[in-house]
Amino acid sequence: MPVLNIRIRSYYGASVPSALAVMGGIGFTILNSIIGGQAISGLTNGHLSWTYGYIHHCIIYRFLTC
Repeated sequence: MPVLNIRIRSYYGASVPSALAVMGGIGFTILNSIIGGQAISGLTNGHLSWTYGYIHHCIIYRFLTC
């Protein structure tokens, strides 16, 4: 029975760092998209709002990562 106990601990022990890595990746992507949208807005001298800059950045990012 000790082998089963080690396997269960290993499964749950590995899921915590995995979940943290996924949350970190999602947070990085969100932050990157917001900063990219602000950069696009800055490059157009304010003619394009942050929201449209964010949308354009996400579309470009999506096509580059496919």
